[in-house]
Amino acid sequence: HYKHPPNEVREVMATAVRGTPGVLAEPAPDCLPSDFSDSAVTYRVRFWIDDFERLADIEAEVRTRIWYAARRAGLEIPFPIR
Repeated sequence: HYKHPPNEVREVMATAVRGTPGVLAEPAPDCLPSDFSDSAVTYRVRFWIDDFERLADIEAEVRTRIWYAARRAGLEIPFPIR
């Protein structure tokens, strides 16, 4: 949501990814704003892995952790507005 400061969102997202099984500690996960769309700022979370056979499972865990971290931090995930 546009009401959340980018540095707050970036920290919540990157912190959520750190420590996820399968995600490498170095280089550290990060989060960058990638687009200012109609109803929200879009962010890109980057993380590195070395077990590509587990990519789908790792991505699923990362997304789950991000969702819960956003809820705990009070970050609103907006619905598209047209």
